[in-house]
Amino acid sequence: MEKKKNSIIDRAKLQITGFADMYQKLEQNVVLGGMSNSTLTNYGRCIARISLHFYQAAIDLEEEQINGYLFQLKQGKKRSISYFKHTVYRLRFLFRPYELPDKAIKLPSIKRNAALTVVLSHQEVKRLISSA
Repeated sequence: MEKKKNSIIDRAKLQITGFADMYQKLEQNVVLGGMSNSTLTNYGRCIARISLHFYQAAIDLEEEQINGYLFQLKQGKKRSISYFKHTVYRLRFLFRPYELPDKAIKLPSIKRNAALTVVLSHQEVKRLISSA
């Protein structure tokens, strides 16, 4: 399958100073972590979007810029909560090898929905057993 020309990653490599080096380090960490090419592509697209948004490599962004971007994602109607979560995860992954713990720690925590276990009533258990 032929790679799409002028992808968002390629645009970021051309337009953003330092993006190509940052992407190369991201690629190295994805490969060493045993992750797939599609993981690299997905992570790269996400990092390219935020870099192109600010015309600055994501690792050089200030906390206020990152928080503003994440706020826009969470408030926006075009992106899902899942997209927001994955953006946070990808930024954390990006910051880890750069030893930028302050940025990684200050990214918002993602709350998980506490799913309650299903408990059958006594009558439901009787019906379940008798139907077998």
